[in-house]
Amino acid sequence: LAFSRNVAIAKLALAHLEPDKLRAMAARWGFDRPIELGGDERVEASPTTIPDDPFGFANAAAGFGDVKLSAMHGALLAATVANGGVMVAPIESDDADQAAPRRVVDAKVARALAAMMRETVAAGTARRQFSTAPHMNVPAAGKTGSLTDYSTGLETTWFIGYAPADHPEVAVASVVVNTDKWNVRAPFTAKEALRSWFAAHPPEKASGVVARR
Repeated sequence: LAFSRNVAIAKLALAHLEPDKLRAMAARWGFDRPIELGGDERVEASPTTIPDDPFGFANAAAGFGDVKLSAMHGALLAATVANGGVMVAPIESDDADQAAPRRVVDAKVARALAAMMRETVAAGTARRQFSTAPHMNVPAAGKTGSLTDYSTGLETTWFIGYAPADHPEVAVASVVVNTDKWNVRAPFTAKEALRSWFAAHPPEKASGVVARR
């Protein structure tokens, strides 16, 4: 995961998963349902299509295929890992009604995901952007993504994550679309967002629930 070995992920899915189980897990993580923000506010659902045929299924399991993700949903996924596998619904204001937190995966699974996401930033696909000056000086965890549309020449890069990695306070999602002469990638813009936040809000010593708003 830290190095985006998509072929290995696809092979593991074929060996250990079935389409129905992957669809059920996607539903647990909030796909195919709108994100409620309290009151009448909501964010459009992130739709998934997980085929039954082996190639299409493996493709979807590795993060490709007809699966969409909004930036809000991406931040919520990262926050769920940061919260030990518990999804805390985001809200737009403190006086809005908030859905009750719900467990998505066991704490053991969340810890394993968190370890892989820390490795992504420390040594994996986000290392270069997070190690580039100006430095954040706060450890982070996350997951990158990229996709090139060869018909248009557009490249889309993603980063979802949280910081500090050891006691999370803030979740972030960044998506950047560049031409063939791109100037910046999503992990760098996410790092800059986190760096600006912690410059104004020095990290606390104790951990807390993230993604309230």
